[in-house]
Amino acid sequence: FKFKTGQTFSGYFQDWLYIDYVYEQNSSFDFSLNNPSSIYLNLVKEAEQSKPIFVHVRLGDYLNFPYIYSILPEYYFLDSLKHLRLKDNDKVWLFAEDLVQANNFYPELVSRADKIIDNKFELTDLESFSLLCQGAKLVASNSTFSMWAAWFVNKNGLSAVVPMQLGIKGGSPTLSDERWDRYDLEKRTIIPGSKSK
Repeated sequence: FKFKTGQTFSGYFQDWLYIDYVYEQNSSFDFSLNNPSSIYLNLVKEAEQSKPIFVHVRLGDYLNFPYIYSILPEYYFLDSLKHLRLKDNDKVWLFAEDLVQANNFYPELVSRADKIIDNKFELTDLESFSLLCQGAKLVASNSTFSMWAAWFVNKNGLSAVVPMQLGIKGGSPTLSDERWDRYDLEKRTIIPGSKSK
């Protein structure tokens, strides 16, 4: 189909085909929030100053469908932080749906986080997504939410790590794009991204 000025699309877009096509037609493609909250604006300002490493974990409904979704191991996140050259004074912001769940699965990661943004933080989902998209460094989960954020981080010429094996039954391997640094969960190594499309 053809994209036309002024069109809007809605749906469940899991593949980068759509966004890559739009970006090739209009390299200034971006999005902005209408009426962002003061909490969001303060977090953006704080992130611009401290340049934290953003980490997004996905649990939530994945826990209800273990035969479809795999939960990423904690070592994926910790190794990815090392890959992004985490230093003792670097800040880590953890994005999670629920802090209690995150602490049950990722206690070391939670203890390392300087800020935890969960469902009690009073950000909308879109504000959380927008914040993730602006990260200087991002460790994404096997979730469309943070994989799309990784697309924007990559577009901005910055660093994102994504899981190579998404652990989603029926999921396409193309969702783990070669442009990102991809963590091979079987070999516990990171394959550097091509940084180009």
